[in-house]
Amino acid sequence: MQKKRITKMGIKKNDTVMILTGKAKGKQGKVLSVDYKNGRITVEGINLVKKAVRKSQQYPQGGIIDYEAPVNITNANILCPKCNKKTRIAKKILDNGNHVRICRRCNEIIDKV
Repeated sequence: MQKKRITKMGIKKNDTVMILTGKAKGKQGKVLSVDYKNGRITVEGINLVKKAVRKSQQYPQGGIIDYEAPVNITNANILCPKCNKKTRIAKKILDNGNHVRICRRCNEIIDKV
């Protein structure tokens, strides 16, 4: 059985998102990475998990470290920088041919695509 591929959903790296479900519900963070193929995003400070690591040059002491695990892209909504509310994204083509992302709540331009 094939996995269903998730489309972009308008979330990009360095966007601020709000988590909608799970133990981090209601928390906000900056998107560190996006994996469109698997439909996952990594958000700063969200979904921290512990991992045991061996001694290495990067971790001279070894031990247990915390790192952000990816969450499903459908469990996050982008925060509009203008109205500061969670929103879905609309895409619009301006008169000069530029593509922009638009907040569906306040209809303000978020940024160029």
